[in-house]
Amino acid sequence: MDARNAAIGCQALDLDAKKSKECPPATSPRVLAAEPMKRPIVYLLLAVVTMLVGLASRRFRQRLPSFMREYSGDVLWALMLFLVVSFVLAGRPLFQRCLISLILAFAIEVGQLYHAPWIDGIRSATLGGLVLGFGFLWSDLVCYLVGITASAFAELIMRRWRKMRETNSVG
Repeated sequence: MDARNAAIGCQALDLDAKKSKECPPATSPRVLAAEPMKRPIVYLLLAVVTMLVGLASRRFRQRLPSFMREYSGDVLWALMLFLVVSFVLAGRPLFQRCLISLILAFAIEVGQLYHAPWIDGIRSATLGGLVLGFGFLWSDLVCYLVGITASAFAELIMRRWRKMRETNSVG
């Protein structure tokens, strides 16, 4: 039994246990950080959906408001990267997955400053251009930070919602 389920079980058995040191609250940082995703494949499926939405945002770009037209692709790319990292590193703490995603995103963006024939050849292919990008932009770094931060908040909200649902079904 993981720490989160132990905390919920402890609280369900003894209402006074919530205040006990032996029974950590289900929302404590220690419990949330230790909580693994029950179905890591969900990350992969969400990454595919995010990729399709990102491609649609490029395809129908002229129909989007100018702000979204400019930045939605980069935010969605960062979201997709976070989801893929979360699939690969399922069970790792949220902060660690966010940090790894951010480092990868920033490294790829900074890598766009490097132009050699071999890497520009990779970028000229559709998939290579979508993954590696073409030119460095400071605004892309902000978009990556927004996308990964939004992903982390969404996961925290889902955890809280799931915890509330489990708590309500116990009692």
